[in-house]
Amino acid sequence: MSCKQKEHDGPDMMLTANCTGWTNGLEVLRECKDVAVLCMQEHKLGEHRLDEARMQVQKLGWSTIMRAAQETEKNGYFGGVLVPVQDGSGSLQEVAVKWVGPAQEHRLVAGLIKMEGHRAMLVASAYLRVGAGMDKSNTEIVASAVATAEHVRAHLVLLGDFNVLPTTMARSPVMQQGGLQVMASAGPTCVTKTSATNLDYMICSRGIVGNVLKVQVGKTEDGPSQCSED
Repeated sequence: MSCKQKEHDGPDMMLTANCTGWTNGLEVLRECKDVAVLCMQEHKLGEHRLDEARMQVQKLGWSTIMRAAQETEKNGYFGGVLVPVQDGSGSLQEVAVKWVGPAQEHRLVAGLIKMEGHRAMLVASAYLRVGAGMDKSNTEIVASAVATAEHVRAHLVLLGDFNVLPTTMARSPVMQQGGLQVMASAGPTCVTKTSATNLDYMICSRGIVGNVLKVQVGKTEDGPSQCSED
């Protein structure tokens, strides 16, 4: 899912992408030349691979903040989030998340971004739990992003794979409490063999809703965006 901002010279699009692995993540970075800011989920890299990944991102013309995926009991990895900013699009400053509840660093990362013609804003990438709705854990992820934005006194732009429908998110008390609004595309972002749903979108502070020109679903060369069923 991508969103385009008003009144900015050069790349001005923000994109959220669940890459379901680092090979796909690098391909997204190579293809997104018209994107200023990316919020990516599920890179599935352990802490021991992050330095190499940051170097790869830098060589492709981006700066980034990253959080490692969490190791599973079967020696695999899940989750892992990053926010890359294309060189020349704006400055990126890493910000420590103000956690509401236990830290879930494989599911949320945030940075303060200053783009030409815009006030600094806190941009965060989120990956919520599958099949949990807006339970306590998922609510705490969104609430942590809100708390972090309040701490740095900046508007919040939260993009991610939320694994809940936009209508469900909009009804969540954390949205009202945080002064937030859901901005989602009309079409599905997650397409499987049996369903087509909208799980990837933007949540932002109401004060900057007017800066968003449009929200749309991106497409790959092979057709609509895909997602795995697990």
